[in-house]
Amino acid sequence: MIKKMSMKRINCIVLFFIYFHQPNLIAQTKARSELYAQKIIDIGWAFGSHYVDEVIGNNSHYSHNDLVRIPSLSYRWLWPLNKKLYAGIGSGYEYVEVSAGHTYKPVVVNGRTGFEQVPTPGTTYHFIPIFGEARYYFRNNSESAFLTADIGSFLKLDNNEGKPRLFWGLGFGQRYKINSSKLISWGIDYHEHYLFRKKQGFDEPNENPRIASLALKIGLIF
Repeated sequence: MIKKMSMKRINCIVLFFIYFHQPNLIAQTKARSELYAQKIIDIGWAFGSHYVDEVIGNNSHYSHNDLVRIPSLSYRWLWPLNKKLYAGIGSGYEYVEVSAGHTYKPVVVNGRTGFEQVPTPGTTYHFIPIFGEARYYFRNNSESAFLTADIGSFLKLDNNEGKPRLFWGLGFGQRYKINSSKLISWGIDYHEHYLFRKKQGFDEPNENPRIASLALKIGLIF
């Protein structure tokens, strides 16, 4: 009988302790959860230009820009360095559509070298970016503005000319709380992708294309 009474007292003390300390336990759990790794899925739509500076003759250059449209999907995994600064890695898929443009071809007329305008067809690229990202939140709570910085490389899934070298980007945005475990965000990013092509011969232009774009992104953080 005495043992049963002792067990009841112990159970009452434990329940009493849990009841009065529950808010503190919840607060501690919430504080720790804010420093957990973040997984982010972004969808985006970008507009920009495909810049080409090409050699079209002896000591002659021609530079032009063609319109670019880029729908994209990306996944990031970020770890906290402190309450505001996160860093991690990411990857995704980008469909790059370059509109039709024109270039110049050297021609010889009456012994003189001139240039003839030649239309260039539109083209597409399929990129798989692989990059590192740093993200800084201005506030410690769930709803906060942020800055991002990306740098990395990308794989080309097509046979178009050009070898991937480097891409980088900067951006800003805002996140909002959906529930206790998920947030939604929007952001505006500026990115540059670099492609290089070596000269093959006199009739093959030496191009140094660069794709610059500005993207609107919507993301889910969980």
